[in-house]
Amino acid sequence: MDRPTGGDRDGSKDELTYTPEELERQCQLYFSSCEEGGRKCTKPGLILYLNITEGAFNAWLNNERDRYTRLSQVLKKAMLRIRDDLEQRSDSMSLFRLKQPCYGGYADRPAENGGGGISVTVTFGGGDAEAAAEYVK
Repeated sequence: MDRPTGGDRDGSKDELTYTPEELERQCQLYFSSCEEGGRKCTKPGLILYLNITEGAFNAWLNNERDRYTRLSQVLKKAMLRIRDDLEQRSDSMSLFRLKQPCYGGYADRPAENGGGGISVTVTFGGGDAEAAAEYVK
């Protein structure tokens, strides 16, 4: 399938081949090709399909230096679609992928000191005679 050479013409991330509309179209073609071929959609697969470097993909996704706002929106939507697909599945590989930061960074158990503790504050008296005690677990 003929696809534009993505990314950059001269090796820099500044000169882009994809317009936001073309990037959106290529992402849709990637998803369609995965469905037709019985393949799972992944971030590396999307990067390879777009024929760009992972560095360029991440720069666009993260809107590096606020230069790729519209491309970032397209790629965030694509990554959300990939994550949604993973959430709909129940195989062990999808569960493993969902734990990766790029797919959501889900955890099996709450993080240590992740806000699940208890904090109690008691205040006695008023004015100059006020005293307070705090218990944090």
